[in-house]
Amino acid sequence: MTPKRRFEQDSSSLGVYLREIGHFDPLSKSEEMALARAGDEKALQELVKHNLKYV
Repeated sequence: MTPKRRFEQDSSSLGVYLREIGHFDPLSKSEEMALARAGDEKALQELVKHNLKYV
């Protein structure tokens, strides 16, 4: 595989990732606080999922 091809493939993967995380709207302050207070695994996953675009 040539470096150019690898870059094109990586760019495509990045595009897919950005499209996927774009489906999650930001949480409101109260939603974030409620999930943080819940403190369980499901709440943690929701917090992470809705904040991926900021990482």
